[in-house]
Amino acid sequence: MNTTPKGAEIIVDGTSTGQFTPARVQVPSGLHTVTLRLNGFQLAKRTVQVSEGGTVTINESLHEK
Repeated sequence: MNTTPKGAEIIVDGTSTGQFTPARVQVPSGLHTVTLRLNGFQLAKRTVQVSEGGTVTINESLHEK
């Protein structure tokens, strides 16, 4: 996951992963809600479908509040 600017907290299904962009986060297969949070910027939310052994790339430009 990448954001512009970098350093956004990565939250999956409402739980913080403890990681910040840019990062790779492992999640089980299925439908997940990914939230990217960075102070001074609007939250960015994406719903992603993850397949077993697959990868999903998220590139997000964050917008200032």
